[in-house]
Amino acid sequence: YKAGAFILNKDLAIISKLNSKTGIYDENVKGGYEDVNGNIWLALNYGVSFVEVKSPLRKFTRKNGINGVVQSSTVYNNVLYIATDKGVFYFDTKDYLFKQLNGFNEQTWYILNYQNKLFFSANSGLYVYNGKTIKPVHQSEYGTIYYMLNDPYQPNVLYCGHDNGVDVLNISGENTSYIKSYILNTDVRSLASDYNKNIYFGTSDKGIYFLNYKNSYLLDSLQLIDSLPDLKENYVFSYNRKLLI
Repeated sequence: YKAGAFILNKDLAIISKLNSKTGIYDENVKGGYEDVNGNIWLALNYGVSFVEVKSPLRKFTRKNGINGVVQSSTVYNNVLYIATDKGVFYFDTKDYLFKQLNGFNEQTWYILNYQNKLFFSANSGLYVYNGKTIKPVHQSEYGTIYYMLNDPYQPNVLYCGHDNGVDVLNISGENTSYIKSYILNTDVRSLASDYNKNIYFGTSDKGIYFLNYKNSYLLDSLQLIDSLPDLKENYVFSYNRKLLI
Protein backbone atom coordinates (compact mmCIF):
# COMPACT_ATOMS: atom_id res chain seq x y z
CA TYR A 1 0.00 0.00 0.00
CA LYS A 2 2.77 2.48 0.88
CA ALA A 3 5.99 0.46 0.55
CA GLY A 4 5.96 -0.74 -3.07
CA ALA A 5 6.39 -4.45 -3.82
CA PHE A 6 8.78 -7.09 -2.46
CA ILE A 7 10.48 -10.02 -4.15
CA LEU A 8 10.76 -12.92 -1.70
CA ASN A 9 12.72 -16.15 -1.68
CA LYS A 10 11.27 -19.55 -0.76
CA ASP A 11 11.77 -18.75 2.95
CA LEU A 12 9.71 -15.57 2.52
CA ALA A 13 12.76 -13.37 3.20
CA ILE A 14 12.88 -10.10 1.24
CA ILE A 15 15.64 -10.23 -1.38
CA SER A 16 14.64 -7.14 -3.37
CA LYS A 17 12.36 -4.14 -3.03
CA LEU A 18 10.50 -2.43 -5.87
CA ASN A 19 9.79 1.21 -5.08
CA SER A 20 10.51 4.71 -6.33
CA LYS A 21 14.21 4.24 -5.48
CA THR A 22 14.39 1.28 -7.85
CA GLY A 23 12.49 3.02 -10.63
CA ILE A 24 8.73 2.43 -10.31
CA TYR A 25 6.51 5.51 -10.36
CA ASP A 26 5.07 5.35 -6.84
CA GLU A 27 4.88 3.07 -3.77
CA ASN A 28 1.11 2.44 -3.92
CA VAL A 29 1.06 -0.97 -5.64
CA LYS A 30 -2.44 -2.35 -6.32
CA GLY A 31 -1.40 -5.60 -8.02
CA GLY A 32 1.32 -7.46 -9.88
CA TYR A 33 1.67 -9.76 -12.88
CA GLU A 34 4.65 -11.83 -14.10
CA ASP A 35 4.82 -12.18 -17.89
CA VAL A 36 6.20 -15.10 -19.94
CA ASN A 37 9.71 -13.59 -19.84
CA GLY A 38 9.80 -13.44 -16.05
CA ASN A 39 9.46 -9.67 -15.91
CA ILE A 40 6.92 -7.90 -13.72
CA TRP A 41 4.03 -5.51 -14.46
CA LEU A 42 2.76 -3.51 -11.48
CA ALA A 43 -0.58 -1.72 -11.24
CA LEU A 44 0.03 1.54 -9.35
CA ASN A 45 -1.99 4.38 -7.99
CA TYR A 46 -0.76 6.43 -10.97
CA GLY A 47 -0.50 4.08 -13.94
CA VAL A 48 1.55 0.96 -14.66
CA SER A 49 5.24 0.19 -14.19
CA PHE A 50 7.20 -2.46 -16.10
CA VAL A 51 10.10 -3.98 -14.13
CA GLU A 52 12.80 -5.84 -16.07
CA VAL A 53 13.89 -8.08 -13.20
CA LYS A 54 15.57 -10.46 -15.69
CA SER A 55 17.81 -7.71 -17.07
CA PRO A 56 21.40 -7.50 -15.77
CA LEU A 57 21.29 -3.70 -16.17
CA ARG A 58 20.58 -1.52 -13.15
CA LYS A 59 20.47 2.25 -12.81
CA PHE A 60 21.74 4.00 -9.68
CA THR A 61 21.32 7.75 -9.09
CA ARG A 62 21.27 10.23 -6.22
CA LYS A 63 18.04 8.58 -5.08
CA ASN A 64 20.18 5.54 -4.27
CA GLY A 65 22.65 7.50 -2.12
CA ILE A 66 25.23 8.46 -4.77
CA ASN A 67 26.09 12.05 -3.86
CA GLY A 68 29.41 12.43 -5.66
CA VAL A 69 31.19 11.84 -8.98
CA VAL A 70 31.77 8.11 -9.53
CA GLN A 71 35.35 7.44 -10.65
CA SER A 72 35.49 3.63 -10.45
CA SER A 73 33.58 0.55 -9.29
CA THR A 74 34.09 -3.13 -8.55
CA VAL A 75 32.44 -6.10 -6.85
CA TYR A 76 34.04 -7.42 -3.66
CA ASN A 77 32.54 -10.30 -1.65
CA ASN A 78 29.41 -10.07 -3.82
CA VAL A 79 28.92 -6.41 -2.85
CA LEU A 80 29.15 -3.46 -5.26
CA TYR A 81 31.66 -0.76 -4.23
CA ILE A 82 32.21 2.63 -5.85
CA ALA A 83 35.01 5.20 -5.60
CA THR A 84 33.80 8.81 -5.63
CA ASP A 85 35.03 12.30 -4.86
CA LYS A 86 33.21 11.91 -1.53
CA GLY A 87 34.94 8.64 -0.58
CA VAL A 88 34.20 4.91 -0.91
CA PHE A 89 30.63 3.59 -0.79
CA TYR A 90 29.10 0.12 -0.81
CA PHE A 91 25.63 -0.91 -2.01
CA ASP A 92 23.17 -2.16 0.62
CA THR A 93 20.73 -4.37 -1.32
CA LYS A 94 18.14 -4.39 1.47
CA ASP A 95 17.80 -0.61 1.62
CA TYR A 96 18.78 -0.22 -2.07
CA LEU A 97 21.16 2.55 -1.02
CA PHE A 98 24.87 3.26 -1.25
CA LYS A 99 26.42 3.75 2.19
CA GLN A 100 29.81 5.15 3.10
CA LEU A 101 32.50 2.58 3.89
CA ASN A 102 33.79 2.98 7.47
CA GLY A 103 33.41 6.75 7.26
CA PHE A 104 36.11 7.05 4.56
CA ASN A 105 35.26 10.38 2.89
CA GLU A 106 38.42 11.34 0.98
CA GLN A 107 38.55 11.93 -2.80
CA THR A 108 39.01 8.40 -4.22
CA TRP A 109 40.13 7.68 -7.79
CA TYR A 110 40.26 3.93 -8.37
CA ILE A 111 39.09 0.78 -6.64
CA LEU A 112 40.36 -2.76 -7.29
CA ASN A 113 39.43 -6.24 -6.04
CA TYR A 114 42.83 -7.89 -5.73
CA GLN A 115 44.05 -10.89 -3.69
CA ASN A 116 40.75 -11.10 -1.80
CA LYS A 117 41.11 -7.51 -0.61
CA LEU A 118 39.79 -4.16 -1.75
CA PHE A 119 42.49 -1.70 -2.81
CA PHE A 120 41.59 1.92 -3.43
CA SER A 121 43.64 5.01 -4.22
CA ALA A 122 42.87 8.37 -2.65
CA ASN A 123 44.56 11.76 -2.66
CA SER A 124 46.65 10.78 0.36
CA GLY A 125 47.77 7.39 -0.96
CA LEU A 126 46.88 3.75 -1.45
CA TYR A 127 44.62 1.92 1.03
CA VAL A 128 43.47 -1.66 1.53
CA TYR A 129 40.20 -2.94 3.01
CA ASN A 130 40.02 -6.55 4.24
CA GLY A 131 36.28 -6.64 4.85
CA LYS A 132 36.57 -5.10 8.31
CA THR A 133 39.19 -2.37 8.54
CA ILE A 134 40.93 0.14 6.25
CA LYS A 135 44.67 0.71 6.44
CA PRO A 136 47.20 2.73 4.36
CA VAL A 137 49.75 0.63 2.45
CA HIS A 138 51.60 3.03 0.11
CA GLN A 139 52.05 6.74 -0.49
CA SER A 140 53.71 7.71 -3.76
CA GLU A 141 56.25 10.51 -3.53
CA TYR A 142 55.39 11.43 -7.12
CA GLY A 143 51.74 12.44 -6.66
CA THR A 144 48.20 11.12 -6.56
CA ILE A 145 47.56 7.52 -7.67
CA TYR A 146 44.81 7.53 -10.32
CA TYR A 147 44.75 3.95 -11.59
CA MET A 148 45.87 0.42 -10.68
CA LEU A 149 46.57 -2.79 -12.58
CA ASN A 150 47.47 -6.20 -11.17
CA ASP A 151 49.81 -7.93 -13.60
CA PRO A 152 47.97 -11.07 -14.86
CA TYR A 153 51.31 -12.78 -15.51
CA GLN A 154 52.96 -11.83 -12.20
CA PRO A 155 50.22 -12.22 -9.56
CA ASN A 156 52.04 -10.30 -6.82
CA VAL A 157 52.89 -7.24 -8.92
CA LEU A 158 50.67 -4.15 -8.76
CA TYR A 159 51.15 -1.12 -11.04
CA CYS A 160 49.96 2.30 -9.84
CA GLY A 161 49.61 5.19 -12.29
CA HIS A 162 50.21 8.63 -10.74
CA ASP A 163 50.96 12.28 -11.55
CA ASN A 164 54.47 11.59 -12.88
CA GLY A 165 54.40 8.01 -14.11
CA VAL A 166 53.99 4.59 -12.51
CA ASP A 167 54.96 2.99 -9.19
CA VAL A 168 55.47 -0.79 -9.08
CA LEU A 169 54.58 -2.62 -5.87
CA ASN A 170 54.82 -6.17 -4.62
CA ILE A 171 51.78 -7.44 -2.74
CA SER A 172 52.33 -10.61 -0.71
CA GLY A 173 49.78 -11.50 1.94
CA GLU A 174 49.52 -8.61 4.39
CA ASN A 175 52.79 -7.05 3.18
CA THR A 176 53.18 -4.34 0.54
CA SER A 177 56.67 -3.42 -0.66
CA TYR A 178 57.89 -0.83 -3.14
CA ILE A 179 59.85 -2.15 -6.15
CA LYS A 180 60.55 0.82 -8.44
CA SER A 181 59.09 3.81 -10.29
CA TYR A 182 58.94 4.79 -13.96
CA ILE A 183 59.14 8.58 -14.09
CA LEU A 184 57.50 9.86 -17.29
CA ASN A 185 56.91 13.51 -16.29
CA THR A 186 53.25 13.19 -17.19
CA ASP A 187 50.25 11.68 -15.45
CA VAL A 188 49.15 8.10 -16.13
CA ARG A 189 45.36 7.68 -15.99
CA SER A 190 45.03 4.14 -17.41
CA LEU A 191 46.93 0.84 -17.43
CA ALA A 192 46.46 -2.37 -19.43
CA SER A 193 48.11 -5.63 -20.45
CA ASP A 194 47.86 -7.84 -23.54
CA TYR A 195 48.56 -11.41 -24.72
CA ASN A 196 52.19 -10.43 -25.43
CA LYS A 197 52.60 -9.86 -21.66
CA ASN A 198 53.34 -6.17 -22.21
CA ILE A 199 52.16 -3.60 -19.65
CA TYR A 200 50.85 -0.33 -21.12
CA PHE A 201 50.67 3.16 -19.58
CA GLY A 202 48.18 5.63 -21.09
CA THR A 203 49.36 9.23 -20.58
CA SER A 204 47.70 12.63 -20.87
CA ASP A 205 50.07 14.20 -23.41
CA LYS A 206 52.99 11.88 -24.28
CA GLY A 207 51.33 8.99 -26.06
CA ILE A 208 51.56 5.47 -24.66
CA TYR A 209 54.48 3.88 -22.84
CA PHE A 210 54.81 0.16 -22.29
CA LEU A 211 57.05 -2.40 -20.64
CA ASN A 212 58.26 -4.61 -23.48
CA TYR A 213 58.16 -8.23 -22.30
CA LYS A 214 60.23 -9.49 -25.25
CA ASN A 215 62.90 -6.94 -24.39
CA SER A 216 63.24 -7.83 -20.68
CA TYR A 217 60.48 -5.38 -19.68
CA LEU A 218 62.47 -2.37 -20.88
CA LEU A 219 60.43 0.81 -21.26
CA ASP A 220 59.21 1.43 -24.81
CA SER A 221 56.52 3.69 -26.31
CA LEU A 222 53.86 4.15 -28.98
CA GLN A 223 53.95 7.55 -30.69
CA LEU A 224 52.59 9.27 -33.81
CA ILE A 225 55.04 7.34 -35.95
CA ASP A 226 53.38 4.14 -34.67
CA SER A 227 49.99 5.38 -35.99
CA LEU A 228 48.65 6.87 -32.78
CA PRO A 229 46.09 9.48 -33.93
CA ASP A 230 47.19 11.88 -31.18
CA LEU A 231 49.60 12.03 -28.25
CA LYS A 232 46.96 13.46 -25.90
CA GLU A 233 44.40 11.65 -23.74
CA ASN A 234 45.23 8.09 -24.77
CA TYR A 235 43.18 5.66 -22.67
CA VAL A 236 44.25 2.00 -22.76
CA PHE A 237 42.31 -1.10 -21.73
CA SER A 238 42.25 -4.84 -22.42
CA TYR A 239 39.55 -6.91 -24.11
CA ASN A 240 39.99 -10.62 -24.87
CA ARG A 241 43.68 -10.17 -23.95
CA LYS A 242 44.10 -7.57 -26.71
CA LEU A 243 45.10 -3.95 -26.22
CA LEU A 244 42.53 -1.32 -27.15
CA ILE A 245 43.17 2.42 -27.23
